[in-house]
Amino acid sequence: MGAYKMRAVSSWRGISGMRFLILGFAVVLGALSVAHASSHNGPAKERLLGVQRWLMLLNNELDSYTVSRISASTYDMVVVDDIATQSWNRGLDVRPLVDALKRRPDGGGRLAISYLNIGQAEDYRIYFPESWKTRPPSWLIGADPEGWEGNFPVAYWHAEWQAILLGPNGLVEQIAREGFDGVYLDWVAGYHDEAVRRRAAADGVDARAEMIQLLMRVAYVGRRINPDFLLIPQNVSDLVDTPEILDVIDGISQEAI
Repeated sequence: MGAYKMRAVSSWRGISGMRFLILGFAVVLGALSVAHASSHNGPAKERLLGVQRWLMLLNNELDSYTVSRISASTYDMVVVDDIATQSWNRGLDVRPLVDALKRRPDGGGRLAISYLNIGQAEDYRIYFPESWKTRPPSWLIGADPEGWEGNFPVAYWHAEWQAILLGPNGLVEQIAREGFDGVYLDWVAGYHDEAVRRRAAADGVDARAEMIQLLMRVAYVGRRINPDFLLIPQNVSDLVDTPEILDVIDGISQEAI
């Protein structure tokens, strides 16, 4: 299992009397430096303070070999795709896999975080019917601007998309019930995308404000099941001056620092 390694300057910053963790991002592995360590057990929000090394593994199958390698490692946190949300794994019980990922070889705990794209629909997910490829819903906006095949920006303020994420048995509930400690949220900065901004203007909404509301709803749904549920959005450093966001997020992963 290969890894691209990087060292990242990470620190706790005080903003409006609150503290949050900036995570250096790498394709697979980022190294974190924090002011102090904490136990590998206890509340997830406290354990996040002590993360020194973390693994990000996407496009993963979580086969037994991969899970055993991660379980035997000394990573303090792992971010993986929730394979039960992949269409070919519909109905798969991943709770034993998540439990294994959360066990460190020294008997302590490891944070297990699920990747979740809240600003794009992905055509390999359980919610994406084949018919959408020829007759997409009105809130699905074109193709990924960076050329990722099968990824489609969405008008994330629309009720149907929010039901997929937040409804009963939606993705957030599913991830929380499977035992993940939280979600690593992608495409949160979708409000910067020109196609999304045009659609928001046509719908008479503010794209940035709608994303803030969506983050708050994700936190509410996840923490209704697990009060310690973590939210780590990617590439949203421009939101940290928003007090209500600081009340709900626990970290920020930034691709370039």
